[in-house]
Amino acid sequence: MLSLRRREICILLYIIPAAIILINHFTGELSAATSEVLLWASTLATFAILLGVITLFQHHTTILARRRREWPYSTILLASFIITFAFNYIYPTGYDFVINRLLASLQMALLAYVGFYSYTLFFRASGTKNPYVLILLLSILLGLFYNLPMRDVIWTGWGPLGKWVNDVPNTGGMNALVIGVGIGTIALFIRTILGFEESYLGG
Repeated sequence: MLSLRRREICILLYIIPAAIILINHFTGELSAATSEVLLWASTLATFAILLGVITLFQHHTTILARRRREWPYSTILLASFIITFAFNYIYPTGYDFVINRLLASLQMALLAYVGFYSYTLFFRASGTKNPYVLILLLSILLGLFYNLPMRDVIWTGWGPLGKWVNDVPNTGGMNALVIGVGIGTIALFIRTILGFEESYLGG
């Protein structure tokens, strides 16, 4: 009985704020209640971030204390976190340099590496006889050449062709993806309200 009550309380804590925000979105009659709900959500998100930082430090300090095999990565992570956090309050210019120069460059390099690795893995698994793989290969190569600084030196047609691919097929595919994500989000919301989705309850 106690577990049932806990389950019902968790579902109500999800349904009531969501219903308030949804009703206010369409009617505008619950703006004060919506502001209060969003304030509580921001407060809970702050505590969640703080809990995540504490857990992160506990995990990696344990790795350093026990001298596990991955301790160099933990050292780099903790040092980067502390330096970036200190720069934010002590040296704001250095903080901007770390975020806009170092972090942005690392993110782009990581994204390029993951994309290239995922593509090569997919290409090796599917083979060159699959026409969809060939279309994907041509699209990726076209996108790479379109973003090259010296694309006009190789061929002056890369610019218009790449712009057309980016504006027409790519935009259409992204719109379809966004619509699919929206439909999935609505379906998940309905399942959660009706009590069929229990992943956030630990079920």
